[in-house]
Order: sequence, then C-alpha cells, then structure tokens
Amino acid sequence: MLNGSPLCSYAINAALNAKHIDDVWISSDDQDIIDFVKSDFPKVNIRIRPAEFATDTATTESVILDLINSNQFNPADQLILIQATSPLVTSLDLDKALLQLSESKKNSLISGVEFKRFIWNNDGKPVNYDVYSRPRRQDFEGLFLENGAFYISNIETIKLTQNRIDLPAELYLMAEETAFEIDEVSDWIVVENLLTNKMNE
Repeated sequence: MLNGSPLCSYAINAALNAKHIDDVWISSDDQDIIDFVKSDFPKVNIRIRPAEFATDTATTESVILDLINSNQFNPADQLILIQATSPLVTSLDLDKALLQLSESKKNSLISGVEFKRFIWNNDGKPVNYDVYSRPRRQDFEGLFLENGAFYISNIETIKLTQNRIDLPAELYLMAEETAFEIDEVSDWIVVENLLTNKMNE
C-alpha cells in the first residue's frame, strides 16, 4: 500500500485515464494483485504470467514478449510499457508522449528527467565535463536520465528486436521528482511524501 492505495493502482489509473490508450493489460503471477485488479479495475485485461517469466532473473523484455505472443495484437499498434515502480506517471504524460513520438517519426520513446550532475568513472576521470572548464550548474546542459516510468515502441518492432527500445529513440522529459523509482525503502518514503504533497496542492 502506497499512500493508502496498492502500488500498481497508480500506473493502472494513469493508463485508463489516458485519452489515446485503447487497452490496458497487467501481467502478474501474484493472486492478490490479480484479484485486486479484477475487483477494482474490471476494464483491465489480465495476463497471468507464466512461472518462467516470474523469477528474479526474468527480464522485462521476456514479460512483454509473453504478452505479445499470447495475443493477436495489431503489429502496427504501439505498446506502452508502464512500470508499477514509477507511481508518479500521469495520464497527461502518456498522452503527450504518444503525440510526441508520432510527430517525431522515431522508432521508440523513453521517459526521463534532466540530469545535471557531474559524473566520474572508476578510473578517476570525468565523464561528462571538463575539470579545467567546470560549468556552473545553471549553465550546464546536462544529460537525459531514464526514469523507468514508461517506454513506447511499435509491437512489430518489439518482436523484431526483442527489445522495448529501438533506435533512433525519442526522449520524453518528465518532472524532476519522477526520477524516483521505487527500488529501495528510502524511495518509498520519498515517493509517498511527494504523492501526499500532490494531493494537498
């Protein structure tokens, strides 16, 4: 439960409320999640995830391909992978991203945030700036950091590449706070506070 609601409900609500998403699916082997979705989101389709794709070592790509291969989707349709560990995603983000990808004519889209930090490799060398000409952070162009919220790609392309991303990729910029993915307990606390503040605005 995140801020009083099951974690997966945030991604599901964002998808259901997006104007340009026609069908919403979840893939899970967890009976509690399946029962919750059936009762609270009857319009959502459920793929009961086979055991081989429900291990700690299973890739996200294997889960996507299992869903695609078990259905007769139109190969020309777009598939949006929305990760439940990114509950700050909104339906507006999803709609804007679909439009942006359509206008860009690129093969796929990745969500992320602007990243203005100075990075060094393990050899003690700077990766993204010149130490002898250190930019001020406000003047630093920075980089684009994947936030793991969602990815969009064509179903035919996913089947061909066996990957959620195909190049060239379009980058969709989200709000800075969406950089938080729930991977650790500390992430949970931060995201819960962000959601509480959002509700109180």
